[in-house]
Amino acid sequence: MGRRMMLIAGSLAVLAITTGLAVRSDVLGSHDAGAKPDSKPVDVYERGEGPIFWEIDADDLNGDVYSFPGDLEGRPTLALVAFRQLHQIEVNTWLEYLGRFEAAAPELRVVEFPTVAGVWKLAKGWIDDGMRSGIKSRDARARTITLFTNVGRFRRHLGIDSRERPTYLLLDKDARVVARWVGPADDETISSVLEMARPLIKEMGASDTEPEAARAASD
Repeated sequence: MGRRMMLIAGSLAVLAITTGLAVRSDVLGSHDAGAKPDSKPVDVYERGEGPIFWEIDADDLNGDVYSFPGDLEGRPTLALVAFRQLHQIEVNTWLEYLGRFEAAAPELRVVEFPTVAGVWKLAKGWIDDGMRSGIKSRDARARTITLFTNVGRFRRHLGIDSRERPTYLLLDKDARVVARWVGPADDETISSVLEMARPLIKEMGASDTEPEAARAASD
């Protein structure tokens, strides 16, 4: 009986996550394509004071395994955090600017983090297969990493005030949150992200070249 209930629960999880049935009807308005984006971040932290990304092991849709926050260190990251399948509609407004990010700030890593309750890890294989069926590009699969975790604690740790809409986090090279945005993206939103990312990229370059300079001086 227990195994049967587990299979039923897993099937319901897949149905809820991959078709968007977990989204309440009163949330749909937050994804109105006509909504005006807020180009400014809702939170900006003083350098070194933002929270470090959540500690968790996870794998992307290609099966590559990561350990966070360590694997986010080394260069800035734009983390696109979603909690419900329908959030992808809004997240896609950010992904439309991947070309601009790659041209203006190729050092900036962009990662999607679908985030669901840890209990659904029992159905991880089914969930991942459902997501892979809709994502054909290996590059897109590589930047999609589902987090199975305590969502409430995850949100509180990162300063995310609601799971009813996606959140977009800019992290520095130490995987520490620098700023947070909500809402769909437009040209002004992306400009504000790039403006805040540029000094983070310069810091990355400085940290990368200093050891080489030190080695050259010692030779």
